[in-house]
Amino acid sequence: MTALQRILKINTAIAVSAAALLVSQATYAKTTITLDDDLAISFSSGQLDTRRYQGEIFDAELFENGEIVATADRVLLLTEGTFEEPDFIVRQFEIDNLEGGEDDISINARTVRISNLHLGWLSDDAEMTPANPLDWQQVAYQMEAVEIIDENAGYALFVPRFATMPLDFDQLSDGTPFLASGGVEMPFMQILPIGDSSEAREFETWLNSAGLPHIELAFFARQQNALEGADVVSDSLMEMRLTGLFDLLIRSEFYTSEDAFHVFSDPTIWADGGEEYLAYLAAETKLGSFKIDMRDLGLLQFIEQTGEIPPYPLLAAQLQGIMGSFLPETGPALANAIGSFMTDGGALHLSATPDTPFRLEDFAAALFMPDFVVRQINLMAIHTP
Repeated sequence: MTALQRILKINTAIAVSAAALLVSQATYAKTTITLDDDLAISFSSGQLDTRRYQGEIFDAELFENGEIVATADRVLLLTEGTFEEPDFIVRQFEIDNLEGGEDDISINARTVRISNLHLGWLSDDAEMTPANPLDWQQVAYQMEAVEIIDENAGYALFVPRFATMPLDFDQLSDGTPFLASGGVEMPFMQILPIGDSSEAREFETWLNSAGLPHIELAFFARQQNALEGADVVSDSLMEMRLTGLFDLLIRSEFYTSEDAFHVFSDPTIWADGGEEYLAYLAAETKLGSFKIDMRDLGLLQFIEQTGEIPPYPLLAAQLQGIMGSFLPETGPALANAIGSFMTDGGALHLSATPDTPFRLEDFAAALFMPDFVVRQINLMAIHTP
């Protein structure tokens, strides 16, 4: 189980526990409620509305098999619908000063905020799971001042803020809902080795080889989909910075027919593999644009120091020969830019901007006319200092 899964498990347990507590009409000092055979929760004070299944409790402790697994100074739960029915939705869920953990993993968070969460997401009961994606509208998740320490894995992780963008949905021409926008933002994350385990020593050795005291990572990603004519236009953006190694930006735009978007979005099709639909999707999906911007902040030197690749000048010459033979007209310019990036560092910009959206199945022509495909999509590579 990953650290994130453990956070979600604790948060989910507290959310379900808080909802179940609302069967009581009054609160008392250190009231303890048994939720099932191995789960219980206690709290010192709070006000609960049993008619609407919502309330606020303070000084909460969550017990599993008689042992405290999580505590919180405050838990707030505002809901709509009928508890344990498909229409039950957690409109606002807040935890202040969460502390918890298990199996040598400790998890602390100053705040946890969840909004517009359909309780069916927390249930294994298919009848509780929301069938209409519009039930997921504006779901958002946010945590601040998160600290995770895993002694067995030998690392500590600190995240000042992690948040999802509220999910937004629109409808296709036949009324079928589809995801219009969503995303994730983590402006800063720090990971450092702790303890004297073999995993911690291995992690520290890797950091030393990279010349880093710890890992510092920033991450942002968002997806936007919009119906334009007969196509769904998908605009994706991902930005990542790994301090001391690289800056990376990837952005793409694709056009998919409505029918193909139905196929692409249907999880039942892909549950059994869905290989028979791949050719159809390639015929119904077109590349609008694509770009990768990468700035070297030490990654090239780190890779070269491993000794696992040839020296960059030799590698650049080999690349020039390979691309020149495969792409005799367009390959040398592409190889020059990539080779200059490898030998001199700086930044590499790769882009594809076809004059008209380029059908994915037409990339098969690259086997016979590679230069033609490169020109059709306007593939370019530029190196800057």
